[in-house]
Amino acid sequence: YAQGICSAVHSDAATELFRVERIEGAAITELLFSGREDFDPELLTFQQLMTDLFTLKQSQWEEFSEMLPPELMLDAYSENPRTLILKFQPEFEDDKLVRVMVLAREVTEHRAMQSSLMNLTEQVERQKAQVPTLLGGQAQMCVQFLKDAESRIGKLHERITRGNPKAD
Repeated sequence: YAQGICSAVHSDAATELFRVERIEGAAITELLFSGREDFDPELLTFQQLMTDLFTLKQSQWEEFSEMLPPELMLDAYSENPRTLILKFQPEFEDDKLVRVMVLAREVTEHRAMQSSLMNLTEQVERQKAQVPTLLGGQAQMCVQFLKDAESRIGKLHERITRGNPKAD
């Protein structure tokens, strides 16, 4: 985008990601903060950054870019918010910022899978701690339970690693 307005150069996936028919000509704030109130703190901060952005010299980019959001929630106030990871890539001409490419990747399902894996791991650790109590004559049942739990964690980890959060 240049001066906060999206240009004709964009991926086809962007229209799907932002759930709009047309990216070209849209304000970047409308895409990233759709559905938010005008007084939303993240929106206000981003708008202020956009005001200052195109006054930067190339030597100032690195420090300034650290203030840009690395991630944000799309549809933040809806029943189904989506998490985006953002990267901002500047384009300078004669030491003047003329355009910024915004790379956005949705990680909602991946984060949900990570959370599920962490919860399952914690559950197994709690259950392992109970093993000494259960070992009074039921050792084989405990061993089988632990093997099953380990297998479930392994399958979940494999799905996360493959990037396929859907159950097999």
